[in-house]
Amino acid sequence: MRLRRGARPATTARLPNDEAGSGAQPRCVPRTAEVLGLCLVAVLGWRTFVLAPMLPCWEHESVGRNEDGSYDCYDR
Repeated sequence: MRLRRGARPATTARLPNDEAGSGAQPRCVPRTAEVLGLCLVAVLGWRTFVLAPMLPCWEHESVGRNEDGSYDCYDR
C-alpha cells in the first residue's frame, strides 16, 4: 500500500493532546509517579515492620535474636 506524499500511516498518528509528537498520553507520567510512590511507601513500610523490634537496641553495639523472635541488646 502506497501513501500519498506527506500522509502518515495510521500507526504513527498523533494524539490530540500530544504537542511534542512523543506518542505518550498525558496521563502516563502521573500514573507512573503514583505507582512508584506506592511502591516506595510499601518498601518503607515493610522495612519499618521488619526493623521495629530492633529499635530499642539502637544505642548498643550488637543485637542477638532469640528463638522466639525477640531481640537481645549487647555491648561488647
